[in-house]
This record gives sequence, structure tokens and C-alpha cells, in this order.
Amino acid sequence: MVTLKSGNITLDKIKLEDANDYYLIASNPNITTSFMLDEVENIVEAKSVIEEIINNYSDSEFYYFAIRLDNKLIGVLKSYESDYLELGYAINEDYWNKGYATIALNLTTNYFLKIDRIKKIILGAFSDNYPSIRVMEKCGYSFIGIKKDEFFYKGKSRDIAYFMKEK
Repeated sequence: MVTLKSGNITLDKIKLEDANDYYLIASNPNITTSFMLDEVENIVEAKSVIEEIINNYSDSEFYYFAIRLDNKLIGVLKSYESDYLELGYAINEDYWNKGYATIALNLTTNYFLKIDRIKKIILGAFSDNYPSIRVMEKCGYSFIGIKKDEFFYKGKSRDIAYFMKEK
């Protein structure tokens, strides 16, 4: 997997040493209610999730980036590949509204659209996650539409707003 960099933001592989910072992201209900992330209740669970992620790095179509600010884990960005590439991201709440998600999404968008087999990237966000939708718009993604009741998550049916960028 590649390392991507812009200024003091680096996207690279997650490491076991990131467990404390990952825990701050994956245990925060303000994050996990707006992004489908494996929730953790303690550092041991955080390490277990990270070990599973690390084991998947051998798959050439698996991308899970640690988003780092000056070497500190502040977020994650993951992808799913099928007929297209789907990306999702989460940022530690202490780093919201500072442009880091926009930098991370731009870095990965530019990287993935250079790969021949990837013709388009799809992003989805819960339709009430306006900050994430704004990041997608700033990164040049076009609104496709909203799928009503797309997921049942955290005890309720959720609408998903979808955005796309093509080569």
C-alpha cells in the first residue's frame, strides 16, 4: 500500500501503536453514529480491530489508510471495491472543521483515479451528516441522489446521500 502526503497530513498503514488514538475515534458516539465503523469499548478491542486490518493489507484491493497529522492518528479512510470504488472516512472529533478530511479525501481521490481499473468513486453519507456531505462537495464529487431507508443502523433506518466522481 502506498503512502500519500500533503503538508503535515500523511495517509499510510495503521499500526498497533495507533490503538489509543483509534480508540478515541471508534468509541466516540458522535463519530460512530454518523460513520459505520467497528466500535470498540477499550484498548484491547482497538488492538484487535487494528490487527484484523493489518492482516488484510496483503489483499491488493484492500485500502485502509491511517490519517495522520504530524504522525498522530486523527482519522481513518477505508475503501471497498466492486464495480466501482467506495470510500468512507472518519476523523477524531477534536480535529473536525479544520480541513483534514478534505485533504485526505483529495489525496485518495487523486491516487485512486490514476489506477486503470478504477473508473469511478462513490461516496455515501447518512443524509443528515452535513459536514461530510460538504467535504464531498468541496472535493468535486457530484450528487447522485438519496436512497431512503438504505441502512438500519444504531436502531433506526437511515437515508444515504450518494456522491460520485469519474475519470
